[in-house]
Amino acid sequence: MKKLLALLALIPLGLFAQTAHLNYQDGKIWFKLDNTVRISQPLKENPAKIPLQSIPGLEQIASKYGFINLSKPFAAAKNSDILQRTYLLEFSSIQDVERCIKELENLKGIEYAEKVPLDRMCLTPNDPSYSSQWGLSNINAPAAWNYFSTGSNVVVAIVDDAIERTHADLSPNLWVNPGEIAGNNIDDDNNGYIDDINGYDVASNDNNPNPPSASFDHGTHVSGIVSARSNNGVGVASIGFSCKLMCVKSTTTVGQVTNGYDGIVYAAVSGADVINMSWGGPSSSTTAQNIVNYAAGEGCILIAAAGNDNVNTQFYPAAYNNVVSVAATTSTNTKASFSNYGNWIDVSAPGNNIYSTTVGNTYGNKSGTSMASPMVAGLAGLMKSLNPTMPNADLINCLISTAANIDAQNPSYIGQLGSGRIDAAAAMACVAATLNNPPVADFSANFTAISAGGSVLFTNLSTYNPTSWSWTFTGGTPATFNGQNPPSITYNTPGTYNVSLTVTNANGTDTETKTGYIVVSAAAVCEKINLPTPGAWTPSNYYTGATVGADGWINGMNVYLDKQKAMYFDASASANTILNNVWVAFGLAYSATPSKIVPINVYDGTSGTPGALLGSTNLTMGQIMSDVNGGFYTEASFVNNPITLPASKKFFVSVGLTNLQWTAGVKDTLSIVSNSAGQTTPSAIWEQQSDNNWYQYTTAGSWNLSASLYVHPFLTNTPSQAVITPSALTICSGNSISFDAAGSTYQDTLLWYFPGGTPTVLPSAPTASVTYATPGTYDAILYTIGGGCSLFDSAFVSITVNPTPTISVSGNNTICNGASTALTASGASSLTWSPATGLSATTGNNVTANPTATTTYAITGTNGTCSNSTTITINVDDPSVASIEFIDSTIACPTSVTFDGSNSSHADSFSWAFPGGTPATSNSSSPTVTFDTDGMASVQLITSNSCGADTVTFPIQIMTTCGLGLEDLSINYLVTYNPDQGMIHILSDQGLTRGTAIQLYNGAGQLLVSNTLIDQMSSYQIPVSTYASGMYFIRIANEVQETTSKVIKN
Repeated sequence: MKKLLALLALIPLGLFAQTAHLNYQDGKIWFKLDNTVRISQPLKENPAKIPLQSIPGLEQIASKYGFINLSKPFAAAKNSDILQRTYLLEFSSIQDVERCIKELENLKGIEYAEKVPLDRMCLTPNDPSYSSQWGLSNINAPAAWNYFSTGSNVVVAIVDDAIERTHADLSPNLWVNPGEIAGNNIDDDNNGYIDDINGYDVASNDNNPNPPSASFDHGTHVSGIVSARSNNGVGVASIGFSCKLMCVKSTTTVGQVTNGYDGIVYAAVSGADVINMSWGGPSSSTTAQNIVNYAAGEGCILIAAAGNDNVNTQFYPAAYNNVVSVAATTSTNTKASFSNYGNWIDVSAPGNNIYSTTVGNTYGNKSGTSMASPMVAGLAGLMKSLNPTMPNADLINCLISTAANIDAQNPSYIGQLGSGRIDAAAAMACVAATLNNPPVADFSANFTAISAGGSVLFTNLSTYNPTSWSWTFTGGTPATFNGQNPPSITYNTPGTYNVSLTVTNANGTDTETKTGYIVVSAAAVCEKINLPTPGAWTPSNYYTGATVGADGWINGMNVYLDKQKAMYFDASASANTILNNVWVAFGLAYSATPSKIVPINVYDGTSGTPGALLGSTNLTMGQIMSDVNGGFYTEASFVNNPITLPASKKFFVSVGLTNLQWTAGVKDTLSIVSNSAGQTTPSAIWEQQSDNNWYQYTTAGSWNLSASLYVHPFLTNTPSQAVITPSALTICSGNSISFDAAGSTYQDTLLWYFPGGTPTVLPSAPTASVTYATPGTYDAILYTIGGGCSLFDSAFVSITVNPTPTISVSGNNTICNGASTALTASGASSLTWSPATGLSATTGNNVTANPTATTTYAITGTNGTCSNSTTITINVDDPSVASIEFIDSTIACPTSVTFDGSNSSHADSFSWAFPGGTPATSNSSSPTVTFDTDGMASVQLITSNSCGADTVTFPIQIMTTCGLGLEDLSINYLVTYNPDQGMIHILSDQGLTRGTAIQLYNGAGQLLVSNTLIDQMSSYQIPVSTYASGMYFIRIANEVQETTSKVIKN
C-alpha cells in the first residue's frame, strides 16, 4: 500500500504597479489641521470636493505638485474632531511626495502630513485538493456552539475587497440596516451614506458592495469564515454561526485595499460590533491610528491579520493600539510557514488551507493570516452574541486568556504567537461564566447639579444581564420607576438627593445607591429690569441743537464732549443680588475705527448719585454698529465677573464715551435709545460732563429731559458659572485625565472641548475621561449655558502632556546553548532589565545575555515621571538532531518512497543523499525519491542549524520487480507486538531457517538489535520493553528474500 503526500506551495503575493513608494499609495497624502485652525462649516459641503482655498496656502503650491482634489474622507465621523480635521490631498507629481509633505507641514495650521499606506490582502493561493474544514474542530467550535448558535443580532463588518451578497451560504446572515429604506435615494438614517441596506462600497461611493468580477473573491471567502449560515444543509459551517455580516467594499483594485480606513469609519458609524481587517502593510500612520481609536471609542472590537511575510516586524493595522492582532497556525498547531510573528501578536488561529465560500456561489480553500483573522472575528461575534452587554475589554480578555498554549509545538516562537491558538469552547465558557453571576448595578446621570424645576436623564450601566430594574429617585418626580430606561426625572425642591438602582436576574440581586448624587439649588430666577419695556414707553433718539445730528445726541456723543451717560436703578424690592448681564439699545452708531472701546460700567447708587465703581466690561464700536444695523440689543456680559449689588440694591449702569471723538472731521456717532420726554419722572438718566461731575437730567446745567434709557440689567441669585476640575495637570502621553464640572451651572447646555485629546468633543456629561496621545500643552475647555439667566460661560485649564518614552531593543535574539548575545536598549534616560537570569546587569543601555533556556526579557525605560517597556525573547537553540521517518514501512512497486525529516529537532536545513535514487540529493524536509535498481541503499540525512549538525543513516532494501515487492514477500512472516509482554514476535509458516538475519531499527534508522540464527526456529522474540514508544522496523533476510515490517510500540 502506497500513500501520496500532497505538498502545498506557498507563493508570495506579486508586486503591484506602485511606481513611487512600494508600501504607499501613489499621489495621495493625508494631513490634519491643528486645533488653532477654525474650520468653517458651510450649510452645504461636499466632503468629496473641498475647495483648495479653504486651507490657507494650498492654492499657492497647487501647480507645483499638480493638486487634483482635496477631500474630507472621514466626514461621516461627525463626533470626532480629529477626523473632521483630517483631509486627503490627491496630486499628480507622485515622485515629489516627500517635498510636498515637507512643504505642507510648513504651512501654518497643518499639524502633520503623511503618505497614505498601501494595504494588501494577507492571502496565499488556493489548494483545490483540500476540502475539509479542519479549523473548526481544531478550535473546538462544536463545543462552543453548545453555548450559543442561532438568533444572533451581533454585527461583524467585513472591511475587504467585496462580498457576494447572493451567495447561498451568506445571504441568510446579511446585516440589514434598520434605519435605511431601500431604493429611495435618501440617507434615511443620516449616517452619511445613501441606501446602504446591507453595507456600502466606500471606494466607489455607492451602495453596491458586490464583487465586480470573480477576481474580487477575498472578502467573500473571509465572510464565510466569519459567519456562513450554519446548520442549513448548504455548503460550509462557520464559527460565527448566525452573526450578521455588514458588507464594506473598500477597494477598486484586486489584491489591494485602497480605502480600508474609510471602511472602518463606515463600519463604526453604522453600528458594527466587530470589524475584521484581513489586510495591511508594514507602514504605520498617525491618521490610521486615529481612525482605529475612533472605532474603538464607538464600541467596536477590531480584529486584524498579522501579515504573511514570515517576519517579526510589526504589520498594520494589526499592530495598532486597540486592535487584536492574529497570527496563523496549521492543523498541528504549528506556526504557518508564511505567518508573521513577534511579541506584538495577541493570539493565533487556523489560517492554512481554510475551506469557505467563494464568488459564483461556490467554495474553495485559501491560506493566510487573512483566514486566521476572520476565525477570531467570528468567535468574537459569537461571544458577544452570548452576552451582548459584556464590556468589550472583558470579552477580549476572555478571547485571549483562554487560548490554547502551543509553545511545545513552536519552541522557536515562544512568546511570538500571542497567548496561543484560540479555543472557542474555552472562550465561550469564559463568557458563559458571567451569565451565572448576579448582576452588578450601575448608572449615570446627564446632570448631577440642577436648579429646582430642572430634569435629569438617567442611563442604566448595569452588567451581567439583569432582567429587572427598580429605580428610586428621592425628591424626584416620578419617585420610582420599574424598567431599564427611566423617563426624565424632575426635581422641584432644593436639596441633596440619593438615587438607587436595584437590578435582578435569576442568580441574584444588586443595589447601587449614589449618596448625595443629585444637588438641587433654588430655582434659578432671572429678573430683566424693564423687559419687556413698559407699554407706555416710546423709543426715541434726541439730538442737540436745532439741526438733526449737527451738534450730536443728547443720550450719546455730542459737541459738549460728555464723558458718560448713565441709567439709575432702584432694585431694593428685588430678591436678587447679582448682576451678570446688561442689554443696551443703541439707536445710532458709527465710527471709522470699529475697534474703539465703549466701556459699560456699574456704579454703587446707594447715595443717590454714582459712587464706587462695582464692575466694568467692554464693547467695541464694531460690535455696536453690527447690532444697530441688525436691529438688535447689544449685550454687555458680566458672566466672568458677576457684580454683587450693594445692600441698598441701588445702582447705575453707564455707557462710557471718552474713547470716542466729536471733533471736526471725526465725529464718532453713538446714541442710546430712551423713552420719550415725560414718560419717566423724575428722570432716571444721568451724565458725567467734561468737568467729571455727575448731573441728573432736568437739574441745573443739564438737559431738560425727563426719561429712561433702554438699558436693561439682568439680576439673579444664580449666576452662570463654568467650573472645571481635573484629576491632574501633568500626565504622560497615552494616559488619561478625569475632568469634573461640579460647581457649574449647566441646566441648559454643557459641552467639553479637549483639543489634542480623545474624545475631542463631549456633550452633556458632567464628568469626562480624556486620553492624550501626543506630548504637548493643551487647553481643556468647558462651555456651559445655565444659571438664572441661562447665560454662556466657559472655563479652561492647561494640561501638560510629557512624552512617554518609546523603548527599542536590538541584538541577536537566537543563540546556541552556552553562548551569549549583546543587547542594546534605547529610548529613555533610565533603563532596567528583568528577569536577572542570565544577564550581566539589570540596568543601563547595554547588557550581555546568556540564558540557558529561551527567555523573554522586559526592558523598562523612564524619562522623568514617564515610563514604558518592551520585550525581547532570546531563543536558545541546541544542535540539530537528525531523524528519518517513512510514509510507509515498505518499498515496493512502484519503487518510490517519501522520506520525512521534519521531526528532526532544531533543524534549520536538510541535506539528503539517496544512493541509486532519483533525485540523488534533496534539501527538502520531506522529499519523494524513486529507486530503479535493486539492492541496499543507505539513505543519509544531515540536519544543521547555527549551533551544529547531525547525521543519520538508514539502510533500506530496494526491489524493483513488480510482484516481488517487500510487501508481497513479507506475507510469509507474521510480525506482531504484544504490549503486555513488551515483546515483538516473529512467526513463519515455513519456519525461520538457519542463517536468517533479524535486525531491529528505530524510527531514526539506528540499529538496535542484530542476530543471525544458527538453527532453524519456528518463532523468534525481541524484547522491547526498555525502548521508548514510537515506530520500529524489523528487517528479516535469508538467502532467498528480504522483508521489512513496521511495528508501532505504544
